[in-house]
Amino acid sequence: MKVTYIKDPNVEQLEIEVRYREDDGDLTRFKQTLGLLEEKILVKQDTVNYVLPVASIYYCEAVDNTVFCNTKQDTYETAYRLYELENAWTVRGFVRTGKSMLVNLRRITSFRPVLSGRVEATLMNGEKTMISRVYAKSVRQALMQLGGQEDETR
Repeated sequence: MKVTYIKDPNVEQLEIEVRYREDDGDLTRFKQTLGLLEEKILVKQDTVNYVLPVASIYYCEAVDNTVFCNTKQDTYETAYRLYELENAWTVRGFVRTGKSMLVNLRRITSFRPVLSGRVEATLMNGEKTMISRVYAKSVRQALMQLGGQEDETR
C-alpha cells in the first residue's frame, strides 16, 4: 500500500481518494476504520444535547440503568443500553471489560495484571479501569484482532 499526503492551502476539507484494482480485504478494513471517524452518537450533558464522534469516546459505563459515555475530559448520558452499544461498536474496537463497562481499545495505553486474574487498563487520559477475569480472555482476543487490522493497514 502506498500512502501520499499532500498539503494544499486551497482545500476546504479533508479529502481522501483511494485507488485500487480489487478489494482483497484491505479496502474493506480501511472503510471500516474511516467509518469510525464518521460515526456519531447522540448524547446529553445536563440539559444540552450533543452529537459526539464515536472515536472520541474512551469508555461507556452503566450506572443505575443509565449509560454514560466518557471522553477525554467529559461525561455524557446516552439513551442507549450498554448491550446496544456493544453490538454496534465491537467492530470499531470497543470491548466489554465488565458487567457494566465497555472500553474503546484504541484509547488504552497500558495493561497491568492485578490479583484474582483481573487486569488494570490505563487509558490515554490517565484514568484506570479494571478488566474482570470473566472478560479478560475476550479482551485479549479483541486486542489481537485490532492489532492485526492496524498492522495490515500500515
